[in-house]
Amino acid sequence: MMELESTVKIGKDSPFFDGHFPSFKLFPAVAQLDMVVRMAGEALKCPIAVKSIKRVKFIGKILPDTDAKASVKISPRQENGEWKMSFTLGSGDGSVVYSQGTVILVPKS
Repeated sequence: MMELESTVKIGKDSPFFDGHFPSFKLFPAVAQLDMVVRMAGEALKCPIAVKSIKRVKFIGKILPDTDAKASVKISPRQENGEWKMSFTLGSGDGSVVYSQGTVILVPKS
């Protein structure tokens, strides 16, 4: 199993905030998934695609200028060519969980 951690500052100038709840800036769920999938692709050192998303929960709100800590676990590639990625995205100090779930990844063809 491969385990990864990264802390990132989600700045108020992130393009993901543009047009997403203009009166209440909120980091979108799709951006959260994109962040952890890109992290997995870099670690696996190959182009990947999302086959399916399972049991993902968006629990907390990520506001502008938030430190977010991504924890990703990738299970070894299975006979069918898939990887199972579990993730948690939380506050930098670990006191709040923003999202968590499981994503099935495959090599991009």
